[in-house]
Amino acid sequence: MNGIFLVERERVAVRDALPAVECPADGVVVRVRACGICGGDLKHYRESQGPFPVFMGGHEFTGTIVRVGTEATGFAVGDEVIQCYGHHCGRCANCRLGHPSFCLDRRRLSNPGGGFADDVAVVTPEGGAGIFRRPAGFSDLVAAACEPAGCAISVALKARPEPGQWAAVLGLGAIGHFICQTLHAIGLRVIGIDLSANRLRAAQPFCAETVDATARDPVATVREITGGLGADCGFEAVGIEATLGVTLQMTRVGGVVVLGGVYRHPVAHFDPEWIFRRDLTVIGGKGQPLVTAQGEALAIDFFRRGLIRTDGVVTAFPRSHAAEAFAAQNGAECLKAVITTEIA
Repeated sequence: MNGIFLVERERVAVRDALPAVECPADGVVVRVRACGICGGDLKHYRESQGPFPVFMGGHEFTGTIVRVGTEATGFAVGDEVIQCYGHHCGRCANCRLGHPSFCLDRRRLSNPGGGFADDVAVVTPEGGAGIFRRPAGFSDLVAAACEPAGCAISVALKARPEPGQWAAVLGLGAIGHFICQTLHAIGLRVIGIDLSANRLRAAQPFCAETVDATARDPVATVREITGGLGADCGFEAVGIEATLGVTLQMTRVGGVVVLGGVYRHPVAHFDPEWIFRRDLTVIGGKGQPLVTAQGEALAIDFFRRGLIRTDGVVTAFPRSHAAEAFAAQNGAECLKAVITTEIA
């Protein structure tokens, strides 16, 4: 087996002879065809110092089922599947309260390398499976993008956006970009903000305005665009202290701010007056599993209907070029790198 491991800061290596993946009785083993690099993986890549084996457990994957557990139902060997979100039991208090991303009974599986290895085990409990059959015509790149796209759709919808509103999205990596696409599809006027010319260019078709934060003050510019009021809803999609403050300040009195970035460090300087004096509602954006009434992952539905797409967002790298994939996404040369067993 092969797996992609972070062995020291900003260095990726392919390791051979990983332990075999065990098939859970109530789960399946998926032979991976493609796996995307999550923003959380990238933060490990930037910050981890080693030693081996500090590794990424890739979770944005698609592939083919090669083993089925004795108690698993609903899937068969040969099924093409997509990992759309983490499994959950569907029965615990958090699941019943509508927060399955915080399932109290979620099991940790022994998955060396996760979706960055050849094989990955997945639990498929009834009512809580995170994998879905892959629709015909979905490329590896679209399939691998379903997990992050699903997170972005959840973040966007948590603001309860309405057509005609102004929405400011700070950070136009893959999550921020898919937030822009979702809001644009709903009918909002989107202001996309980033430091990277590549990311700004990719988001432009889905934004009423784009703001280069290296050249213009984002808070002043958003207020100017919105007639001095600020955005109706603000989305922080970076996960650092500086962008949190900016997002709070560019959102109008009585507006909604959703935190879609992953924070790995505490926020040291935070002024509650930004929220209290302007009556903001601040919502945590941990992506929750969203499905249609027919039981299909909402991200799959959005891609099928063309409400969101991967054009200009996803770039494929063969596994032998895994180091280049991490470097390209880290340097904003691409929005989302997907490591494939073969170019799709």
